[in-house]
Amino acid sequence: MKKTVKYILPLVCVLAFISCEKQYKIFEGETQVAFALATYTFNVNSATNSVTIPVQLITNKPQGAVNANITVDPATTCPANAVTVPTSVTIDAGRFTTNLVITVNHANLNAGNANRLILDLKSDIKVAGNYGRVTITLNRQ
Repeated sequence: MKKTVKYILPLVCVLAFISCEKQYKIFEGETQVAFALATYTFNVNSATNSVTIPVQLITNKPQGAVNANITVDPATTCPANAVTVPTSVTIDAGRFTTNLVITVNHANLNAGNANRLILDLKSDIKVAGNYGRVTITLNRQ
């Protein structure tokens, strides 16, 4: 009996370890560019001078530099003089993310939660469905 346990126990341990390994699925679709999330909320006070939104490349193969244009949607309720949005971002060659840094002028924000900044992403590369637009809420504190 001891010999059986001596041989079976290591086998069970090896099988348990192998079965617990996480299996990752490789992305096999068309290369896409996207905002990391569809919505963000920031509490903005007088010390806040910028907010950062990640922009990502969804692919399984290295790319050259990828440029994406950023446009402000007309449905935006944030005053134009309260934010400065870059017109484009570049994901450097071989990288999968970059940051869109939006400059914020706290004094020009509306009081309350009426500061919604809606941005659209456009690129020569396909823009990922639901993540081609981001809604950013800037709550003035």
